[in-house]
Amino acid sequence: MKINCIAIEDEPLALKKINEFITNNPTLDTGDKAILEGLKNDAETNLNKDEVIAKVAEIKDKLTELTDKETLKSNKEKAKTKIEALTDLNDAQKAALKDEVENATDETMVNNVVDKANELDNAMTELKSEITKLENLIKNPNIKLTDKTKLEDLKNKIDSKKDTNLTKVEVEGLTKEIQDLLKIVKIDLKKYTKYADAFYYTDTTIADRVNENTFFDVNFSKSLVNVLQDIVDGKKLDGANIIGGIQLGGNYEVKKDLVLGGFAEYQNKVAHNIALGMNVKYKDFLGFTRYRIALKDSKVNHNIDVYARYSKVFNFDKVELEPKVALYLTYSSKVKLDENVELKARVGVLGETALLVAYNIDRAKIYVEPKLAFGYNNQNIVQTNVKDNEHKIVRSYVDYSLRLGAKYKFANNVSIDGDINIKGDMNRNIKMGARIGAAYSW
Repeated sequence: MKINCIAIEDEPLALKKINEFITNNPTLDTGDKAILEGLKNDAETNLNKDEVIAKVAEIKDKLTELTDKETLKSNKEKAKTKIEALTDLNDAQKAALKDEVENATDETMVNNVVDKANELDNAMTELKSEITKLENLIKNPNIKLTDKTKLEDLKNKIDSKKDTNLTKVEVEGLTKEIQDLLKIVKIDLKKYTKYADAFYYTDTTIADRVNENTFFDVNFSKSLVNVLQDIVDGKKLDGANIIGGIQLGGNYEVKKDLVLGGFAEYQNKVAHNIALGMNVKYKDFLGFTRYRIALKDSKVNHNIDVYARYSKVFNFDKVELEPKVALYLTYSSKVKLDENVELKARVGVLGETALLVAYNIDRAKIYVEPKLAFGYNNQNIVQTNVKDNEHKIVRSYVDYSLRLGAKYKFANNVSIDGDINIKGDMNRNIKMGARIGAAYSW
C-alpha cells in the first residue's frame, strides 16, 4: 500500500480531506460519517493502481456531495434564524415557513422561502398598523353607535384569524377590509372645535409697547360670560384662572426716527402661547414679526405672525387724537387632533382701524380706544381618511373692541399703566381683559 501511496499522490490527500471534513462538520449525520470512515478504510487496504485511482475518485465525489449537503443544511439554519427574527409574523406563520425551509432541496428554494417570509412580514406590518387605526377609532367617542358596532364586528373577525397561518393574500384581504370600512365611518368633527378655538389667536397688543425702552406687563383675561356666571354662582374668582399672561421686552433707538426691539410673550387665555419676536418703528410706521408656539392638551401648533400699522398723532392742547390703520397676517400650521383628524394649516388676514383718544393731566394720561377689525381667518377640521367629512369654522368677519386705560409717568422716567379691554364679534362672543404694566424710558 505504501508503494501505491507514493505512486498515486492523490490518495493521501484524499484521506486527509476526509479527516478534515469530519473534524470541520461536527453535526455530520452518523450515516454519512460512517460512509466516509468506510471509504477511508477501503483506501488503506492493499489496492492496485487502478483500484486506488477509482477509490480516490469515489472519495472526491462523496466529499463534494456531502459538502453541498452540509452547505444546504447551514443555509437552512440561517434561513430559519432570519424567519424567527421577523417581528410581525405570528408563531403559526413562522412554523409553516420553517417547515418549507426544511423541505427545500436546494439553495434557490431556501432563498425563495426567505423572500416569501419577508413579503408576508411586510403585509403583516401593514395589517397591524391598520388594526391600530381600527382600535383607535373604536375608542373614539365621536363616532355613531352603529358605526362603532361595525368596527367592533370587524375587529372580532380579525382577532379570530390574526394568530393563524395566514397567507399573504389573506393578510392583504383583511387589511383592505379595514381600510374600506375606515373610509366610510365618519367622525363627528364638531367635537374638536375646542382645539380650533384654542389655536385661534389675534392678540397684537405687543405693538403698543414699541415706544417703551423696557417694559413688563401682566395681562388678565377671561370670558365676560364666565366671569358673570361665577359671580351669579357665588364662586370665588381664582387668580390663576384669570391671569392671561405676561409680556416683556425692550426697544432701542438706533438712529433718529428708527427704533428696533425684541420681546417675549406668554399667554394662557385658552391655550398656552409662547412667543419670541422683534419689532420696528420708523416715524409713523411700526410693526412686529414673531414666532409663536401654542400648546393645548399635548397638541402643538406652530405660528408665524406679521403685523404692520400706520398711525398719526394730532395734538389739541391736552387732547391727543391718534387714528390707526393696521394689517395682521398669520400662518398657522396643521395640527393632528386625533387618529385621522386634523386641523388644517391656514393663512389669516385681518385689517384693523382704531382711534386713540387721550387726555393729558400733568404726568398722567387717560385714554379710550375703539377698534374695528375685519378680514378672513377661518379654520377647517377634516377627517383625513374620508374626503367629504370636514367641519369649517367661520370666524367673524367683523370684530370690535373698546379699550379704556390710564398711564402715569414718574420723574425718574418710570411709568405704570393699565387698561381694561372689552372685545366682541358678530357671533356674540364677548371677552373682557385687563392689563397692568411698568416701563422705563431713558
